[in-house]
Amino acid sequence: MNNKIKRFRPANLIQRGILISAMGLSFSSGVLAGDAVPLNGLMNPAEVMYPETSIPTIKTSSLADMAFMNGYQHAKDRLFQMDYTRRLANGTVAELVGSAGLSADIQLRTIGFSRAAIRSYMEASDEMKVILRSYANGVNAWLAENPLPIEYAGLELTSVERWSPLDSLAIVKLLAFDLSNDLEEVDWTIALGTFQQVGALAGFDGTALFMEDLYRSAPPDDRVTVPGFLESIGGAILSGNKKMDTKNFTQYSETDINLAKQIFNTWTNDNHLKKLKNDGTFDKGSNVWAVSGSNTESGYPLVANDPHLSLNYPSVFYPIHLYAEGEFNAAGVGFPGAPAIAQGCNQYLCWGSTVHPVDETDFYFEDIKTNIFGLPTHTVYQGQEEPIEWIFQVYYANQIGDGVMDNVEDQHIGYDAGGITFVVPRRSNGPILSIDSENNRAVSMQFTGFEATHELEAFLDMARARDIHEFRDATTKFDVGSQNFGVADIYGNIAYYTGAEVPIREDLQTLMAPDGAPPMFIRDGSGNHLNEWLAVDNPQPNQASKYEIIPEAEMPHWENPERGWFGNANNDPIGVSLDNNVLHQLRPGGGLYYISQGGYSTYRMGRLDRLMENAMADGGKVDSFDMKMWQANNQSMDAELIVPHILNAFNNASSNDAWPGIQQFLADPRVLSSIEKLSMWDYSMPTGLAEGYDPFENPFALSEPSETEINNSV
Repeated sequence: MNNKIKRFRPANLIQRGILISAMGLSFSSGVLAGDAVPLNGLMNPAEVMYPETSIPTIKTSSLADMAFMNGYQHAKDRLFQMDYTRRLANGTVAELVGSAGLSADIQLRTIGFSRAAIRSYMEASDEMKVILRSYANGVNAWLAENPLPIEYAGLELTSVERWSPLDSLAIVKLLAFDLSNDLEEVDWTIALGTFQQVGALAGFDGTALFMEDLYRSAPPDDRVTVPGFLESIGGAILSGNKKMDTKNFTQYSETDINLAKQIFNTWTNDNHLKKLKNDGTFDKGSNVWAVSGSNTESGYPLVANDPHLSLNYPSVFYPIHLYAEGEFNAAGVGFPGAPAIAQGCNQYLCWGSTVHPVDETDFYFEDIKTNIFGLPTHTVYQGQEEPIEWIFQVYYANQIGDGVMDNVEDQHIGYDAGGITFVVPRRSNGPILSIDSENNRAVSMQFTGFEATHELEAFLDMARARDIHEFRDATTKFDVGSQNFGVADIYGNIAYYTGAEVPIREDLQTLMAPDGAPPMFIRDGSGNHLNEWLAVDNPQPNQASKYEIIPEAEMPHWENPERGWFGNANNDPIGVSLDNNVLHQLRPGGGLYYISQGGYSTYRMGRLDRLMENAMADGGKVDSFDMKMWQANNQSMDAELIVPHILNAFNNASSNDAWPGIQQFLADPRVLSSIEKLSMWDYSMPTGLAEGYDPFENPFALSEPSETEINNSV
C-alpha cells in the first residue's frame, strides 16, 4: 500500500539538518526538520498519512497536538462547512449567506446554543479545555497560512473569523438538538387543540380521536431491542385499562393554539430551520447491532453500524484515524468543527450508535407580565412574578450581489421581532418562543441541552475505553442528544447502552398520572398543575442536570444477552409504546416510567430482528458478509405486514357471501395482475432498471434487470 505522508513541525523549530524525534515520531528516511511544514501552535512534530482510501491518519505525541492537527485537517478539507455550521449554531448565518438566513439567526439565537456552549465550557474538565483550545488553534493555523475556499469569493467575503473553543461546543449543542428536539410537541398541541374544539362542536371526543386513532404511539410491529427490560429492573406494567386516561387532559384555548401556531409557522417556513425540526416522521434513520462470538463463524463478536443522517455534500461525517503516543488510538467518524470520534474502533473495542428519541424537552404556556411596550418582563408562577432576563441582539446580513466585498450590514430588527431574546431562568435558562401580549401569554422551552453538558468528554472516554464496562461509564457523560450505543470488545463481550439525562416530571412521579397535559404536549407553566421537573435529590454519576433524572440503571441497556445478539434501528427499545400508552409503566420503587413517546421507526427494526433471528435459529452462525447483506436488505417490512391482508381481502371477495359491490374488482384485469404479482413478491424493492444501482452491483458495469427484479420493483 502506498501511503502519502505529510510532516509538520513546530514553527519555532528552524534548524535545518537536525533529525527530529519525539515520542516515537521520528521524521525517518533522512527527512530533515526543514522539509516539514512549520505550524505555529504545534508543540512537537506530527505526521498526517493518507493511504489509498484517502482517509487521513494523524500521528502525534500528545493529545494537545492530536487535537491541533485534527482542527488543521478539518479546516483544510471542510472549512466552509464548518463555518456555515458554527454560524447556524451561533445565529450568524445571514452574515455568510445574506438575508435568507436572517429568520434562522433570530430563532437559533433565541434557542441559545452559544449561551449553552459557554456553560459547557465553564464546566468542562481541564483536559477537555486543552483539547478544545488546541483544536481551535489548529483551525486558525490553517486559516493563517492558506487562501479561503472558493465559496467565499462567490459570497463576496475575504475573511473568516478565527475559530473558538465555543464554536466547537455550539456545533455539538446544535447537533444534539437536531437529533433530540421535540418540536413535534408543538405540532401535536395544535392538532390536539383543534380536535378538541371540533369535537366540542360536533359531539365527539377530540382527545380520544388524537390518542387512540390518528396519533397512536403503538407501532405496527412489536419487535424491540431489549425484550422484558422493565420487568428485569423491577418495574411493572400498570394493571387495569391500558388506554390513557384523557378525561383530565388540558382543553386548549384558541389563544394557546395560536401561540403554538406561531412557532410551527416559523420553523416550517424557513429552510434552515425546517431541516432541524423533528416532526415525528424522522426521515433520517440508522441501525446498529452486535452478535456475540458464540453466533459467528470466526468465534469473535461482530458489531455493525449504519448511521444515516441527512444526505449532504459534503457529508455530515468526517472519517479519520487519530493517534497520540500512549494516550489515544482510535479510528472512525466525527463531525467537522468538533474534536471527537463519534463512532469507530480502538485497539480494544468497536462501537456504533443510532438516535434514541427520549423526551429531553418540555414546552410551557406561561402567564406573563408586560411593560407599556408589550414586552414581557416577568413570568407568573403560583401567583409570584419571576423576572425574565433580556438579551439584546444585533443582526447583520451579507449584501451579496452589490459588488462590494465584506459588505455586512445591520438589519435593525425590532425588539419584539428578535431584537431581544427573552430568557426564563426557571426553564433551565430556556427562551420564550412566542408571545401574545394582548392576552399576557407566552410559550417557553426547557431543554436538558441548555445546561452544562459533556458530550465531547463522553466521546473522548468512549474512544479510550478498554472494555464494555469502561464504555458504559463513558455513556454517563453523554447528557443530551440521546443515542443507542452498540459495542463489542476484544474479550468477547457485546453490550447495548443508552445515553441521555431524562428529566423526571413531578406529576408522573408523585401523582402517577399526567396533571393536565402530558409531557408530549405543551404544558402548564403557571404552577396550577404539577408540570415542573423535579429538583435533583438523587444525583447520578457524572450528572449535568440540576433536576432529577432517570437513573442509569433504569435506562435501557443489555450486556451479553443470552441469545447472543441485539439490534436497534431508532425503534422503541423496550416496548413502552406497544400498548399505545407510554404512561402505563411503573418505575422500580414507584412513579410512572416515562422516557419517550416511543420510537421513530419500527419497520426497519422489524426487518433487522427477523433477519438475525432467522440466521441464528437452530445454532446458525453468521459472518461479516451477513452483516453487509443485512445492511443492504431492501425488503419492505410494511409490505410484509400489509400484503397478507390485501390477499386475504381478495380471496374473501370471491366467496358467495361477499358484498356484491366488491366482486366487481374480480373482473378487473389490472386488479388480477396486481394480485398475481403481490402473491409472488418477496417484498424486495430493486430498482428494476438497467441504469439503477442495486446492492453489490458493479456501478461501472450495470446489467439489465431480470424479469423477477422488474416484477419486484416498486
